[in-house]
Amino acid sequence: MGSKNARASKVQPWRWSRLIAIGLSIVALAYLYVLYQYAAASPAALSSSEGTQRSLVKSSKESEGADLQSLVQAQQQELEKLRQALLLQHQDLQQERMRQHQDLQAERQQRELLAAQEALVQQQKRTLRFIVCNGFGNQRLAILYAAILAKETNRALVLPQLIGDGTQRTPGENRGSEGGFVDFGEVYDVDTFKRAGALLGVRVLTGEEAPPLSEYKPVRLRSFQTNAAFLLERENGGDQHISIDCALFKLFPLDPSHEEFAWGILEGLQPSMGVLAIINSAAKALDGSGRSGVKGAHVAGAEQPWAFNVLHLRFEDDWVAHCRRWEAIRDGVIRNNCYNNTDTVGDFMELVGVSKEVPLYVAAHWPDVDPQRKITIMAHLQASGYKVVTSLALIPKMAEILGHEVTMPRDVMACVDFSLALLASKFVGNSVSTLSALALLERRHNGRWATYYNDGNIPLTIPLPILHKMPWVFTYNSWSPLYDDMLKVAVVSALNHGGFIGYCLFLGDPQSGIYRWLENHGIVMIHHEPKWKAKLVKAARSALSRNLGYSHLYANPDMLVSTFQRMDLPLVEEISQYNYVLFTDADVYFRRSITLDDFGLPLPESLSMGYELRAGMYPLNAGVMLMHVPYMKKTYDNFLQFVLSNKEGMHFGVHGPVDQGAYNEYYQPKQKNSRGLHQRFNTKAYHTFQPGGAIVHFHGPKPRELLTYVEQGTCGNFCRLCEYSWLRSLCDYWPNWHSVFAQVKAEDDQSGMVSSTLQDTLRMTTRLMDACSWIKQANPPPVWTGTEQVTPTLRDLHMKKWGYGV
Repeated sequence: MGSKNARASKVQPWRWSRLIAIGLSIVALAYLYVLYQYAAASPAALSSSEGTQRSLVKSSKESEGADLQSLVQAQQQELEKLRQALLLQHQDLQQERMRQHQDLQAERQQRELLAAQEALVQQQKRTLRFIVCNGFGNQRLAILYAAILAKETNRALVLPQLIGDGTQRTPGENRGSEGGFVDFGEVYDVDTFKRAGALLGVRVLTGEEAPPLSEYKPVRLRSFQTNAAFLLERENGGDQHISIDCALFKLFPLDPSHEEFAWGILEGLQPSMGVLAIINSAAKALDGSGRSGVKGAHVAGAEQPWAFNVLHLRFEDDWVAHCRRWEAIRDGVIRNNCYNNTDTVGDFMELVGVSKEVPLYVAAHWPDVDPQRKITIMAHLQASGYKVVTSLALIPKMAEILGHEVTMPRDVMACVDFSLALLASKFVGNSVSTLSALALLERRHNGRWATYYNDGNIPLTIPLPILHKMPWVFTYNSWSPLYDDMLKVAVVSALNHGGFIGYCLFLGDPQSGIYRWLENHGIVMIHHEPKWKAKLVKAARSALSRNLGYSHLYANPDMLVSTFQRMDLPLVEEISQYNYVLFTDADVYFRRSITLDDFGLPLPESLSMGYELRAGMYPLNAGVMLMHVPYMKKTYDNFLQFVLSNKEGMHFGVHGPVDQGAYNEYYQPKQKNSRGLHQRFNTKAYHTFQPGGAIVHFHGPKPRELLTYVEQGTCGNFCRLCEYSWLRSLCDYWPNWHSVFAQVKAEDDQSGMVSSTLQDTLRMTTRLMDACSWIKQANPPPVWTGTEQVTPTLRDLHMKKWGYGV
């Protein structure tokens, strides 16, 4: 049984495979038959079948394309919806931030208001009386200083009596014993001053509103020198009511924290209604146009200037005596400008462009003027073509307008003269006189033209630097985008430190981005097209190929004209009012504020320039200059002729190329005070570090070249200046530049300002910061003195850092 089953199992697989083979043969025969039938079909039917197939494929592709296009459109619509949603979200976020900012501002203002109200309440319990001294200008300043003392010691300020005649015939203070007293309200509007004090956190009382004099403790400020606020509070803080002597200059110097307060107090000193009527009668008599007069109590900045000019001429006998005493002080300070140009003041006014078409009111205390001096100087003014009017001739016309006689003490008339100076079209004064200096500073603060005829400095700005802005001037154009960011850093650094008013002489498109940026940052923009442009370009082409090696400026006529444009600065109306201006190139930045007196006395007769490569090395560098504007105006025609007559294609031999060579050759031999600017005003990265440096000038290699040096080991045409910069002081200055640029970029991003260079500059300054961080970690290289080889440490360091070959 078992053997039969085994045989069956062996035969069964063979049978199955045979059956499968037969089945496959049948299927193959059927398939061949179908092929035969298909091959025998008509060609028309076959063609129709192929067309149908192609149609189906085409229709399928078109359907797929339409579906894809619909999908893309749908995705685009979704993206647009998403973009709109994000935009709305961003706007909501910005509005929320604005609301938060406004809430914070309101909260801060509320706190300040409550604090001011609390201070005013406390001031009801503590008061400060004071006296004034000397003439009108000094009395006005004494009020300002007393107000600051009241603010800082948290006391109410009691209004003083004023001095009717503060003439100083001998050294020392005039406290009114000879000139008599005038009530504060007779000269100034009390309510206006009270409101000004309240806004500034100082309660102001009249003498009648204050406690009786018997309750006051007298304090002499003379022993306090210049730190009266601190010492007054330390010595007399427990005294409820104190009376002090004249506070003039008892805080020295006033710092920027006092600026807003000081201008608020000075602007609050507006004439009383009685004095205002006299001022209006004088202005109408001078102007002659039938204007209605000054409305309200505000004189300064209240209206358009009137059609007359004012000259405050100090040539009285007491002034001559004062100048002798003042210039004879032996304290190391040079005082040589008290009486300068007085006898020829008409020449000065003609030079700076004071019009001869309108009346010139000459303000002086005529009873104290030597008759012969008066004849000589008035004759010179009239010979110069000016329509001179004095108070002697004006007062009868004022009386006719007012309908009554006009009489007043000397310093009340000085208030009238001061107010006329603020109203005039142009004002010329004597900078040593406090009345003139205050009128000049208040006019400039209100954007009105004012100058002084006696040259030199403005002594009042030494104790009161907060009242004066140093005029900073530069030239620029619309075709130097690689310099835009450097100029922005210069401007923002100046604004950060304060104390500057910026002017730009601009060549090119006034619709350009950089023009609008400068304008938005408070720079006074002066679009100027030089008349000598074509002549200068023609002269430069005569030796163009030879001079290209000296400066890249020769390669571009527009750049050449732009750099020479500084020649026209004294012709510009806005700049002609200044005796001295600070000029710089665009590639600088400021490390602190600067005053005119920082440059030292005596100031230059023509101009001062900084040393270039090394102290004492000639030629001097024109990238930073202190320019004496009247002298530059006086010599302008001759200087321009000198430049245009150059036969070497605007190269000036040993004096240097382009404008720098011209200034060196023409002005340096003519300058009596020929010392160059101190290095602190033209500090360079390739010099040793100047801790007190005020202006850093990227003369020679610019930041991009300095980065190229560390990345590639090349420095263009600047030889070793790049290497010296890295080895000496670049990294001491760069963090400051970097932080200012970050501020520039943040402001531009916030305002939506589009700049093609910002990202590139950001990369550059970030890499330079990175490089400096490595250098600070390395051992300091030896200082190069010009004899030993410069250390290769720097290049080795950056090969290690970034892997660049050199």
